[in-house]
Amino acid sequence: MFGIATNASVRQWTLAAAGLGLVIATAIATAPKPSCKAQARPSVLIIEPMPRVAWSEPRNPCEPVATFHARSTAMMIEEDLACARAATASPRRAYLAAMGARWLDTDGAYTSEINAELRRLTRPAAEQFLALKDYQNAASAVLVGESLGVESPAFQAVIRVLAPR
Repeated sequence: MFGIATNASVRQWTLAAAGLGLVIATAIATAPKPSCKAQARPSVLIIEPMPRVAWSEPRNPCEPVATFHARSTAMMIEEDLACARAATASPRRAYLAAMGARWLDTDGAYTSEINAELRRLTRPAAEQFLALKDYQNAASAVLVGESLGVESPAFQAVIRVLAPR
């Protein structure tokens, strides 16, 4: 059925199996063995927080840094809040940074700070979005401002301009 086994085919098979057995035995014999010796000092992994970098000149917090490193969520929220508070940031950029911080703050640790920045930024950001004819983001800024209780005549004017759209 499968063919007749001859002495030559059985011999070849036996030699191949013996050779493979020798290779496996040699690998096991030469493999490093675990030792039961106690180490003098156990190796401990210590993770230290990254130190703050002192810049020689003030850096715009809204510009990305050229080097990338692992950051915690809290660090990213603080960077977004720093960008939102920066005097050099446009209202649009500051508003988007504050919204990014709001999105990252899932545990609510920075809610009061983020909401304070958003209350300050929603009106100027909505005005800038209107000037850029970005009506969806302007409406989004208005809704965020209304949810935070922003009320001013200028904010109401932005709402009136957006109402027909």
